[in-house]
Amino acid sequence: MKNLSISNSSYVSTPLDSVWEIEKSYSADYWNNWFGNYWKVSLILSIIYIVGIRWASERMKHRKRFQLQGPLFLWNVGLAVFSVLGASRTVPELLSSVGTNGWIDSTICTRWGKRNFKIS
Repeated sequence: MKNLSISNSSYVSTPLDSVWEIEKSYSADYWNNWFGNYWKVSLILSIIYIVGIRWASERMKHRKRFQLQGPLFLWNVGLAVFSVLGASRTVPELLSSVGTNGWIDSTICTRWGKRNFKIS
């Protein structure tokens, strides 16, 4: 197979044997800017989630258990498939990057520092 490269951003250069359709339209610059501008949204959603979990726990404490073995099995199968697909896309990039740049220059912390990313 031909070695393709995704380079929609000055920060991303990924050698891949094949590029999925969804990867062709990804823009790292767009999402970096979006999350930089709306970082408060993730904070607010995290707080709502934590409060919601605590509230639901208290509310369900004295109720009868749900029989969820089937749905939980399907959920776990879905998570396993997602994990395998994620690993199949990230491990080759990690190995290539470490092989090319070394361990220290391949870490996300080093790349993050090189971005000069500002939170407004």
